[in-house]
Amino acid sequence: MVGKWNYESREYDPYELPLGSVTIANLNAPIVCAACGKPVRYRDTFTSLEIHNFAGFGYAVCEDCYKEEWKRRKAYEKSN
Repeated sequence: MVGKWNYESREYDPYELPLGSVTIANLNAPIVCAACGKPVRYRDTFTSLEIHNFAGFGYAVCEDCYKEEWKRRKAYEKSN
């Protein structure tokens, strides 16, 4: 099971990963961003703040998606 954190409901929503998404891999391994599906090397990724497996481990996301996740988090924190 994979979930994407919903700041409003404060629960995970079901999430379908792009094929090739991972939580861990060889640093030079070609993978895809768990958020947008863009091809990227694992060493160029960040741990997602929102997309997690059943144990709470974040999937690898590209830099652009990671920045967007931070924007959403900061916006939520500012409004609450």
